[in-house]
Amino acid sequence: MCSFLKNLCSCSHPSSCLKHLPSKSQTEQVLERNATPQKLLPDSVIEDILSRLPVRSLLRFGCVCKTWCSLLRDPWFITMHLKHSQAKRDCILLKGVTNIYLLDYGTCNHIEIEKLNYPSHLLKSGGSIDVINLFSCNGLICLSTDSNTLCLWNPSTGRQKTLPQSVTRPNLWMYYTSLGFCYDPIADDYVVLKVYSSHGCPSVVEVYSLRKNSWMRIQNIPYHMCAKNKGTLFYGGSLHWVGNRSNCTISFAPDIVIAFDIATKTFRDFRLPAYERLCEDWERGVVVGSPYFLVLDGCLCILRSHDQLNAAVWVMKECGVSESWIKLHTVELHGLALTVTKKREILLQRHSSITYLYALKDKRIKPLITQLTQEPFCFATSFTESLVRL
Repeated sequence: MCSFLKNLCSCSHPSSCLKHLPSKSQTEQVLERNATPQKLLPDSVIEDILSRLPVRSLLRFGCVCKTWCSLLRDPWFITMHLKHSQAKRDCILLKGVTNIYLLDYGTCNHIEIEKLNYPSHLLKSGGSIDVINLFSCNGLICLSTDSNTLCLWNPSTGRQKTLPQSVTRPNLWMYYTSLGFCYDPIADDYVVLKVYSSHGCPSVVEVYSLRKNSWMRIQNIPYHMCAKNKGTLFYGGSLHWVGNRSNCTISFAPDIVIAFDIATKTFRDFRLPAYERLCEDWERGVVVGSPYFLVLDGCLCILRSHDQLNAAVWVMKECGVSESWIKLHTVELHGLALTVTKKREILLQRHSSITYLYALKDKRIKPLITQLTQEPFCFATSFTESLVRL
């Protein structure tokens, strides 16, 4: 295998990490006496093969030669690998009470589940951590803890970055914080949005740029991102939250979708579909009444569990047009809906940690995970492994 990789590699001087191979000077002497070995494959073919491999394999192969090591840091290769990873794999991050799990079931019906180890510097003295918010974008995870620490983390490569403290100290009474995380393709930058909301006041907004490693405060907005938001979605160049206008009380049921255009740094809103019993559920504090954003067939969708028995999937046929909401599915799940996969299967949870997939197409339920952990899952989002650097 080592000799095969050596021949594949376009570098004529293998890395010293392969201890059994001759040193650079010895290799030069050998090449002076012998004809240069022919490559088995062209560079373009090798690069295409490598771009389709899992990150863990690539990190091992990076020591084969200097060319491959440099290739793994090349922005062009990182982008190509990300595109292949997004197309072929269907992974889901599951957030439990104390842990995060990565569910991978997209290959030949083979299910893999892995508990992810948090960055060690975030752990408390007892080895625990309280994660408040969790977002995923292009293989990066943005998480916030109960100590108001924000961290960007690539669990595939192990790289992490703690964000600097924001400069804004809002003069708001009893405010709460909402977050969003996305990639800005125009600026080639990863962005974290932080919104401070308080009853009766405009919300204070600031934006973090990974490229600049700094926060910037932008305009206040007449909206509240609802405290029970399970997450945000980046779609059509905008981050989306469920919320209401700032003249409503924080506990009031949401009635609008709030969208932040990442390019223009401006906000807009449009109405939610007419949920049954949404106001009643929200006022009673029913967590399962919280909607999830997702994308199906290129359209913005909302998944909402009315209770532990039923769920509805709404699709917006024309982006930003409230009148274009259509109820796509109403299903009896007898469980808590967590998310919808690329294959149009609802991931749902019954009885704590016993998890199932409900296929929308044929309305069939199949077991997925049983007795994985004693802690229930409270949130799920899609995940794509990548080489994206921090």
